[in-house]
Amino acid sequence: MPNLLVIRPANVEEIVGAFQVFAEQYTDKQAISQYIDPKPLVRRPVFIMTSRGELGLPYKGNTSMKGQEGVWRGAYVVHDCMDEYTVSLNGAGPPVRLASGSVPPEHCRTLPDIVLIGSGQDVALVMKAKEILLHWSKTFNDKLRATFSGFPASAYSTNPIPALLKVRIVSMPCWELFDEQDQDYQDSVLCSNYKEILRIYVEKAATKNTGHDKYAHQSVLMPSYGLSGKAADVERKLEFTPEYIAAKVWSSWMDRGRILPQAGDEADRGFSTWVSHLGRRAGSH
Repeated sequence: MPNLLVIRPANVEEIVGAFQVFAEQYTDKQAISQYIDPKPLVRRPVFIMTSRGELGLPYKGNTSMKGQEGVWRGAYVVHDCMDEYTVSLNGAGPPVRLASGSVPPEHCRTLPDIVLIGSGQDVALVMKAKEILLHWSKTFNDKLRATFSGFPASAYSTNPIPALLKVRIVSMPCWELFDEQDQDYQDSVLCSNYKEILRIYVEKAATKNTGHDKYAHQSVLMPSYGLSGKAADVERKLEFTPEYIAAKVWSSWMDRGRILPQAGDEADRGFSTWVSHLGRRAGSH
């Protein structure tokens, strides 16, 4: 709907930010310059979409931007890929272990393998799915380490830290406000300027072909309007539990691993080529 701001907050901080955006429509009298119209817009209606269920994130965010500011931006990184392990950029310095929930220093930040995008209660859903993905990634790499441990100079036997899958969680409470941000900010959140980084949008809505592809390579959506019943039963039926989401993301990432990482590489032509890209599939850059 033109000129309508739709905000779907994920926690209390984002709700506060949403009401501030609403109040600004009446306190800020500057015209919205992006619209070309004989009568410029002074204010826009705001639809704040909350939930009957409890709002809140299962884990403490590990970035400096908080929900209140993030709403004004339309989207922001709420949980970056530094949960258990991280290494200095370009291999400079030894691996660094960070405390869970801590905000890592800038020099330890690294690019994600996967960006999971959600809004409202779905942000908590993808954060739980991230925990499962990290567990699967570690298990997968541990098995590879055991398989290659007998080979000389094996990367899996010499590297003390497994190459965990790196997953970034983005809360996108308002598409319209995010679209108004400059390209640099949008790229910094979604990593849309990196073709090898997989972006997946997750939303409990039957909204196929209505805009999710603008922000993500794939979307996990509902095939129908919904069902009546207990929330847990409906989520299992519609495959919107953390385990289902993690399985779909993992499958997409494994297929994504077939992207040729270097110029001159040949496409997969059998099991031997597939093995040569196992590290990439497991989450290492």
